[in-house]
Amino acid sequence: MSRYSATITHHSIASTYTVDVGDNLIAAKRNASREFGDGFLDHTIIIFDGQERDYGGGEDIVASKRVGAKRWN
Repeated sequence: MSRYSATITHHSIASTYTVDVGDNLIAAKRNASREFGDGFLDHTIIIFDGQERDYGGGEDIVASKRVGAKRWN
């Protein structure tokens, strides 16, 4: 199991899958972009710390990026 997990979000998506993306943040960003980078431009890729998908409060989110954007937040 990896330290970081990623998913994609948008108000039009009811549910989606979560993938393990790596133990280091640089690799996690690269792997998440590879996995979800072909989505629609309004979608947001989210990397969060841990395996659980309970990031609703935002405290576990470590990086996010709109699909098509060059920089991570």
